[in-house]
Amino acid sequence: MREMLVWEMDAIFGGAVGADLSPRQMQCLKLVLEGQSSCEIARSAKLSPRTVDHYLADACERLATRNRHVAATVAQSRGLLDAENDAI
Repeated sequence: MREMLVWEMDAIFGGAVGADLSPRQMQCLKLVLEGQSSCEIARSAKLSPRTVDHYLADACERLATRNRHVAATVAQSRGLLDAENDAI
């Protein structure tokens, strides 16, 4: 099964999916967009790699995506990763 396109998800869920991402999840997704690995994200965020993986897996679930790269792209397209969301 292919990944849902962002516009398909918006049509189905009304754009509401992912509106409740935590600040840490948003931080991790931003760093995924920059191409960082879990270990690199963990170092910069002062977290363990497993914690980073947990944040990213939860973000994927909340955004109804199958991997971190798609989740980061979906979150960015919805404006969830804007600079004003930097609460950490």
